[in-house]
This record gives sequence, structure tokens and C-alpha cells, in this order.
Amino acid sequence: MPKRSTADKPQSTNADSVSTKTGKWGRFAYLMASFFAGVVLTGLLFSVFGLYTLKTFSRMEELLHGAPWNLPTRVYGRPYEIFVGGKIQRPTILSRLSRLGYYPVASVQSSGEYSWDEKGMDLFLHDTQTIDGVRQGFPARVEIADNVVIGIWNTDDGKHLSSIMLDPELLGSIYDPSTEDRRPMKLEEVPSLFVDCLLVSEDKDFFAHHGIDPVGITRAVWVNLKRGRYAQGASTITQQLVRSLFLTRKRTIRRKMDEALMAVLLELTRDKDKILELYINECYYGQAGAISVAGLRQGARFYFGTEPRHLKVEQCAMLAAILRGPNYYQPFQYPDRVKQRRDFILARLFQEGKITEEEKNAAIAAPLPEAPHSLAGSAPYVVDAVRRSIADLLDVRELQTEGYSIFTTIDTHIQSAAQQAVKEGIEELESKYPHLSRVSQPLQAALIAIDPYSGAVRAMVGGRDFESSQYNHVLLAKRPIGSIIKPFLALCALEGSHRGDYDWRPNSLLSDSPITIQTPSGPWSPENYTKEYLGMVTLRRAIEQSLNVPTVRLSQQIGIPTFADFLQKLGIDNPPRVPSLVLGTLELTPYTVAGLFSLFPNRGELASPFFLRAIVTTSNEKLPLAPPSPAAAASPEASYQVLSMLQGVLERGTAKSARQLGWSGIAAGKTGTTDDRQDAWFAGITPDLVTIVWIGFDHPEPTGLTGSMGALPIWVKFMNLVDPAGNSEPFPIPDGLSSRRIHYATGQFAFYNGPDIIHEFFLKTMAGEETPAIEIPVHSRTPSNQESITKALPESDITESELPEETIPSTTPSRYYFDPKNY
Repeated sequence: MPKRSTADKPQSTNADSVSTKTGKWGRFAYLMASFFAGVVLTGLLFSVFGLYTLKTFSRMEELLHGAPWNLPTRVYGRPYEIFVGGKIQRPTILSRLSRLGYYPVASVQSSGEYSWDEKGMDLFLHDTQTIDGVRQGFPARVEIADNVVIGIWNTDDGKHLSSIMLDPELLGSIYDPSTEDRRPMKLEEVPSLFVDCLLVSEDKDFFAHHGIDPVGITRAVWVNLKRGRYAQGASTITQQLVRSLFLTRKRTIRRKMDEALMAVLLELTRDKDKILELYINECYYGQAGAISVAGLRQGARFYFGTEPRHLKVEQCAMLAAILRGPNYYQPFQYPDRVKQRRDFILARLFQEGKITEEEKNAAIAAPLPEAPHSLAGSAPYVVDAVRRSIADLLDVRELQTEGYSIFTTIDTHIQSAAQQAVKEGIEELESKYPHLSRVSQPLQAALIAIDPYSGAVRAMVGGRDFESSQYNHVLLAKRPIGSIIKPFLALCALEGSHRGDYDWRPNSLLSDSPITIQTPSGPWSPENYTKEYLGMVTLRRAIEQSLNVPTVRLSQQIGIPTFADFLQKLGIDNPPRVPSLVLGTLELTPYTVAGLFSLFPNRGELASPFFLRAIVTTSNEKLPLAPPSPAAAASPEASYQVLSMLQGVLERGTAKSARQLGWSGIAAGKTGTTDDRQDAWFAGITPDLVTIVWIGFDHPEPTGLTGSMGALPIWVKFMNLVDPAGNSEPFPIPDGLSSRRIHYATGQFAFYNGPDIIHEFFLKTMAGEETPAIEIPVHSRTPSNQESITKALPESDITESELPEETIPSTTPSRYYFDPKNY
């Protein structure tokens, strides 16, 4: 075997030593580099996670710091006042209490309860938002005798009260584009039974976990694997809350990670009660048309028409059941699904010892609701009017999201009567006159009722149906007003006479005979509606029977410019100065007409309509709103003289059918019909209300209705709903007037009573003059009562065909009036 050379032998040199040392240091350096890289990477990961967590936390806090939801503005009616000495009707007050969520009980113990006995009622008032802030509820006793309140006191402290206010009723809401309806509530306001139902249904370990529930997740995975399908979820109430508040419902790993992180963060920064309160106010209960029903309070109202505090155990269980899937567990479409889930929750409550077996069985036997309750409010046209009127005061976004409370002058009892009267009235007209039923253009109506002394609007219905047409005819529809202008011409004449400009009185005579007036546009020959003529008639009779020709003659005596100036004084801008002005070619809205008619019962003062009382922010700040003040427009005496004529319209004139239709109270009014019967009007006056009713089509065309055929029946229906017993308070007579008996047809003074004798009102200075008032002999009263009131011509046998036609220029004064001095 050959020997290896020296070159082939391994050699241990310094280079080998250096190489060994270098390898050791290299491995050490690598390990150190890896370590530091790991530290840096871990630091970066923690930094990124920390920054992400901080960003997520900041986003959560930004939303939760204030109100986490956009809250709609609520519009409320005028709170009903019960006061000592005031009248109170049991059916009316019980209806109000029911709408406000009060419940009858045998013995009043807590908020929202009432009981009635033979001497009055006990009532525990709700806590409620008012113009002046939150009113704390308290128990009260109201003593009643003969439908009059004789005493009120606080039963807690025994203090006697002059009055108490019920809660203001909700008329409607103004939403943001999401149209989400929510009314947040405190956890202490939530029934404990609902909390129990919620926990056994959604998260029985809620008070034990810290946002996520590992035990629940494990249990859900096992159940789902065992059944081979998705059968059980593992989301806690906290996870459901953050998903609804901050995240989408898209199922991704990223969203699940965000959900878990946010749930833990929320649990670290909020206590359990706050989380539960947020969840109860956030939860979704389905759709009410275009409105999303959110939160327990609105859920209780939508499904059961009540406040949460009044929920029964089976109702609590159903509301908890719906939360699992509001579309799947929809009680009006899928009652079997809802009942099965509800009964499961009730069984769990029994197992947990929350209810007895008897309570469980009774709850299981309870039926489900059959139909939803409206959340839209009771007065959509009023809400629309509010939105329009404050457009310049509040930003639209602010109005939709800040949860303001707007208080109006609307009386919900009167508003409800108005809506029912308009709805039923239109239906009856279309049934009676089939030509009015048109698909292309439905018949429309409008009604406004105001307090004649302040102008406060008590009811407003802007059309037949808000869902089909949001056009508010009360505020926006300017239409010719027809004969309802005639009382203002009479007022102008009497007011001028009181100043000494003329010598017109209610029994002054006017010629009802054919007339032609020369105008710049050519001859104008007005006619009476019946195309009949009665000869000489009193001013009163001309108004009561709405005679056109005597009205035109009166206007020619006064002068169209004078009458136009008078209308301008009443607030009418630029009335047309043409002869036809006095027959109602002037176009006005029902809103404006209501204000004009207020001056008759209001002793000559014009009360401009208004419906806003106050706007209150969520921090109880009140935005300034100044209601208009009544302005003197005519004397009390002249105003009452015309008011008396308008009472005659219902007794003897064009609205006498009101009695046949069922109205028995004291009232005055005026019918109005425009050319071709395109518009039908009625202005009704009682000591408490001025009401204007209009009927017509949006695009003017003949309806075939007069004011007495179309508008008057709706007014009668409305008044019978407002005051079924009929009012009995008379209109107060001014001190400057005195009453004298006169013969209705001739206007002559009389000294006997009879069916054709009426009481007329004169200024005391006129009535007291030494004038030879003629007594009409009994034997000379040849016409029957009905004839003398509606047809008889005074001391004349002239027929319509024998009445001469008179032609006068529109500027020539020609007087036809009755002066007692001539007899």
C-alpha cells in the first residue's frame, strides 16, 4: 500500500482556528439578528394591533359619546287640560286616555293607570315632556258632578289643584332618509320580564362573559357539527350590539375579528347595564311600511299599541322572539313560527323560575296580535305643515336627526273628528253622486278649524288621503271663494254706516231685480243662483239666501274700490277691483279664509291662524316662536250684526239643511259655490270654533255640488263628532246693540210675536230714535209661515217676468235700502 504524501495529510493551522471562531460568531450573530428581528416584528405587530385597536376604540367612542342614533323630530298636539269648572264628557276623556296609553285598573297604584267611579276618576299621570321641560307624573283625583269638574287634588300630598294636564299626544314624526323610528328609554323603564325573556332567548350568560363567550362558541360548534347544519349561534348580546351599531352584516373573517375586538372593548369601557340598555334601544323589529321599527318602545307600540311598562309576559316573550329574525319571525305573516319561538321562551322562563306554571300556561294560550298599530302619527298633514313652516328656522338635517320636540296648537280630539268627517264625507258624496268617483282625478276636500279668539289651529286636514296625495289644500290651494265673501261686503257697509259714511242697517232694503253693469270689458249681467228674483229684500235676507243681484247692487252703492280697500285692511293682498269681486272671484286658501271669519265671533278682531307653540331641543332649550296677536279690523257691533245674519243662514237660509242633517247647537255660517260648481265651500262658526270646509278637484272642473250639498254635510258630521250633544253657549252680544222685532220679509218693525217675526240688532243710537215703526196687522199677514220666510215678496204681487231690468254704470251710486223714517 503506497504511503500518502505529506501534502495529503490534514493540517491544523491558524486558519482553521479562525474559521471555527468565525462560524460560532456567525451563528450567534444570526441568532441575535433573528431575535431582534422577532422583537421588532412582534413590536410592529403589537404596534399595528395597538394602533388598529386604538383606531377602532376611537371610532366606537365617537359614536357612543353622544347619541348613537339619529332621532326624528316629534310633533305633538296640545295637551288636554282638566280644570275645575270645566266640562268633561266621560267617552271623550276615556278615548284620550286610551290613545295616551293609560290603562283602567281597579285601584290606581302606578304611572299610566286610572279608575272611574260614580264621583269621578283617579289617575296616575305619566312623566312627560312638555314645553317647560319634563313633567314628573303623580297620582291625582278628579271629582265630577253633572259632567263638570268640581275638584282636583294630588293624592300624594293632598294639595288641591286648579287644573292638571294630560300628556301631549304624538301627531307624527319628521325622519331622516333612513326613516328609522326609535324612542330611546332608560333601562329602569324596561320591564324586568322583558329582560328575562331577552336573556334566555339571546344570551343566558350575558352577566358572566366579557364580550365573547368561549363556552358558548364551543357549545354552538358541537351542536352544529352534531346536527350537520347551522342550528345554533354563539354571538353574545354585546357582539350583536357592536355588529348592529358599527359593522355590516356581511359574513367575513375580518368582520368576525372586528366584532370580537369591539365586543371586548365595549365590555371594558361600559358596564353591563349600559350595554343592555343600548341593545334594547338598538334592536330591530321590522318594517312599518317605509318606517324601520327600532327599539323596544316602538316595537311595543307597533305590535301591541302600548308602552313597554304595560307589556304582559306573553307580549314580552313575543318581542324577544322576533329579535332572532324580524322577517322570519313576522307574526302577521308567519304566526306559527312566532308562536313556537315565543312558547319556547316562555318554557325557558318557567325552567329558570321566572314565572309559575300557571302563568306559563296562560301566556301560551294567549293569542298573537292580528294587525300592526300605526306609527305614522295621527295627523300627517299637520306634520307636513310644521315641516314647511320651520324650513327657514331649522336646517333640514338638524330637524331630521336631533330629536327635537315640536308642540302645536292641535287638539287631537278635534283633529280626529276632522279626519273622520273628511274621510266619511267624501265617501258619502261619491256614493250619492257617482260622477264624482274618478280614477284620474279623485275628489278632494280640506278642513281647518281654529280658535276664533287666538287663531290657534285646532284641526287641519289637507286632503282626502295623505298617502295618495301630500298636497296640503288648506295651506296651498288658492281657489275662488264664491259667496262666502258676501258677509264681508255686509260688514263693510255696516261698519261704514257706524262711522256715518252710509245709512245701512240689517233691515235695509235692496232690489232683487235684473241688472246689467257696464264694465271696461263690456256689459255684465249677474244672476241669482236660482235665476229667480224676489223684488225688494232686506240686507239680512240677501245674506241668508245668498242672493247675488242684491249683493251686486250693494257693492255698487258702496263702491268696488271702497270694498277692495276694506279687504286689504283685512290682510288680503291686491284684491281685484272688478264688480265680480263681490261674488267671490277672489282666490284664497282655506287657511286664510279661516282667519277672516274669526272676526265675526271675536268682536271685530282678526285672529291670524297659527299652529306652532314651541320647539324644544333635547337639552330642553326652547326656540323662540311668537304667535300673532289679534288685530282690530271692525267694530264689535257691526261684526255681531253680520254674525246674527250668519246665524240666520242656518235657521232660514242656504244652510238650513244643517238641522235636518243633525246639528242642534248654536252656530252661524255661510255657504259658497263658484262658477260651474267647481268649488263648494262652507264657513261654520260656533262660540268655540271657526271651521272652513272646501270641496273640489285639483284641476278645476265642475263637481255639480253647491256649498250646501258638498261642504255643509262634512261640517255637520265634524261638529257632531266634536260635540255630540251640541253646544249651548250663545254668542255674546256687544253692549252697543239692542234687539228689535221686525217682519222678516219686509224689514218693518213689529210689536207682536209670530212665525214670521225675528229679532234684529241695531245700534242703540239707531234703535232708540223716535221713528214711527209700523206694526204689521195680523190680518195683513196673508202668506203662510214658510212662504213668508222663503218666497213672499214684500207688499207686492210683482212676478219675476215683470221685474224691470236696470242698467247702471259700475261707478254710478244708486241706493236701495229700507229706512224706518220713511214709514
